Amino acid sequence: NEAVEHAATARIEVGDPELDKELSHNLEIGLRKTVGAVTAELSLYHNDIQNYTYLQDTGVEVEEVQVANFRQRNAAFTGYEFQIGMPLTLLHKNLSAEVFSDHVRARFTEGNGDVPRIPAQRFGTALHYHAGNWSTHLRMTQVREQDRTADNESSTDGYTLVELAGDYHLSVGGGELTLFVKARNLLDEEVRSHTSLLKNFAPEAGRNIESGVRFNF
Repeated sequence: NEAVEHAATARIEVGDPELDKELSHNLEIGLRKTVGAVTAELSLYHNDIQNYTYLQDTGVEVEEVQVANFRQRNAAFTGYEFQIGMPLTLLHKNLSAEVFSDHVRARFTEGNGDVPRIPAQRFGTALHYHAGNWSTHLRMTQVREQDRTADNESSTDGYTLVELAGDYHLSVGGGELTLFVKARNLLDEEVRSHTSLLKNFAPEAGRNIESGVRFNF
């Protein structure tokens, strides 16, 4: 049979009807602080997955199209998610801040090697301003380089993502009208997501602005 490129992945994908079912054993510990002005959440997790199914690039090309096989190996995912919020009343009564981070380490436990297309560690901060019907949000996220890669997988450079959003809410009849504007990637960074199969061909959008009206009833 003639191989056909999958347009959504830019690959010739080779399946395997003999693959087994995945079996996952998960452990998660979460802590949450909701009392008081400062709030926080922390989640730690570890997932052992038997017969983890993934798409592995082979390094072989057919007419300049990458060939990838669906494979299975036992794997372990270990990571955390963290977020803390606090008021900034010393600066302004309507101002608050947020600090966040998340990371996952994914390795094969059957043999050596890293699981492909695992996101890099991120950490960042945000400022929130609320006053009456207005709210504005400024967020900066630092995504680190991902160089823990699988066979035939390229590393991905880190980047800084800055976003600004604002909205205004109005009560109209029995519903709510929201006017909003969102500005993304204000630094016009070259953003390539390590989880994307198309990252080497198509980066994420550069600096862009979106505005609109939303009505909920």
